[in-house]
Amino acid sequence: MNNTSINPIRMHHIRSVAVACLLPLCTTAQQRVDIQLLTANDGTVQLLIVPQQDVEGLVSNLVLTLAWDSTLTAQEPQLSQTAEQGQVLPLAASGPVFHVGPIKYRKYTGVGLVPIQRTTTRLRAGQSFCLARIDREDVIIANHPWLRERRHNGAYYISVNGLDVTGIVGTSQSGEAVLHDPELVISPNPYTGGPLQYTLNVQETGPVQIELFTAQGKRIDGWAIPMIPGTNTGTITPPPIASGQYTLRVAAPGKSTSVPLVVTER
Repeated sequence: MNNTSINPIRMHHIRSVAVACLLPLCTTAQQRVDIQLLTANDGTVQLLIVPQQDVEGLVSNLVLTLAWDSTLTAQEPQLSQTAEQGQVLPLAASGPVFHVGPIKYRKYTGVGLVPIQRTTTRLRAGQSFCLARIDREDVIIANHPWLRERRHNGAYYISVNGLDVTGIVGTSQSGEAVLHDPELVISPNPYTGGPLQYTLNVQETGPVQIELFTAQGKRIDGWAIPMIPGTNTGTITPPPIASGQYTLRVAAPGKSTSVPLVVTER
């Protein structure tokens, strides 16, 4: 008789794989879940998540870090959830408050326990869901690269059914607005060379970066272009490239989108 015991960590991994195998196949199509703060009419701040596709199953994990200027107020912001919000994903402070200069930081984490279909909530593509409220306006979702370091482990992260679906961290807004990606249209497509016309709709004034990538993700060229809110048109001229599939990616402050570009011979 073999008395060899199974390592508990290994057993946990086996169970996780087994659960993942039972998840609906549609969850693999999940692209991303964005996050932002929105100031409500009552002066509180809503913590919104915005899925880019319908969410089914379990919102597994979430990590985010709030930051505020301690020279303006010494009081730590208070985060609260309704029963409905907590059922989707209960959030709690994780670890002590820490600071870099005058800026203080507080990490929050959540582990989902109830599948969405067993709640009264539905997370639909492009629709924001308020996950929690914060009692004051002078906070941001910190998104600094150093928060990704293991000792901090506080960069924005969210997973659904155990799959990483982390998306864009939006800037704080007021009113009823939600995250909007820039809308990019290119012509001609298929493309045979020469100038390439773009039509780009953006929400804010400022430069955007249009970049051209191969199908393997290698960057070929890029253009920094000033924008005004609304519809912007112009042309870019890619370098000579071989026939095939490419991607044009446009990045505006806090937002991005991409469109396929087919290159054919003249």
